Amino acid sequence: AITVIHMIFSWILCRFYLFHIRGDEKAGLTCRQQLKEIMPLSICFALSVAMGNLSLKYIYPSFNQMLGSMSPLITVLLAVVFQKKRFSTKTWLSMPVICIGLAMCSVKELNFNALGAFYATGATVLRAVKSLIQGRLLSPSHKLDSVSLLYYMAPISALWLFFLMLLMEGTEPMMLLL
Repeated sequence: AITVIHMIFSWILCRFYLFHIRGDEKAGLTCRQQLKEIMPLSICFALSVAMGNLSLKYIYPSFNQMLGSMSPLITVLLAVVFQKKRFSTKTWLSMPVICIGLAMCSVKELNFNALGAFYATGATVLRAVKSLIQGRLLSPSHKLDSVSLLYYMAPISALWLFFLMLLMEGTEPMMLLL
């Protein structure tokens, strides 16, 4: 519920900034462009939040954060596989340090839960995918800046998060806010 509210306020503030401070008169993306370009980003964001929250039912926040530190490794691997990007030797040499550290900590985790680790890792993969999509949308070829991207992404994300909240938590969080 809190992330839904956060997305709604983000959209309101971005709208105010774009139309009243910056003076943009027209919307830059058509509905079709928003469905094609922004929807995947919003879905990745909403699912990553949901999976991250779900993981906390099974594992401690400290272990969740540790698994989240795999993000650079996953992002680099996905960028190589899907975007055919190339990275420097320094980048590749830092990856074993991250992996070995994570493996050592995971083996010693006293309250390890496979389902919680799955959800946390899934959230991390989705955040990496979101980073790649976001990077593509913020590239000069798309002519979007970060405020405009948040303006388009926030309401769609709020909608997805609202449905996921109802699915996972029911109406109780909404009743607590009212």
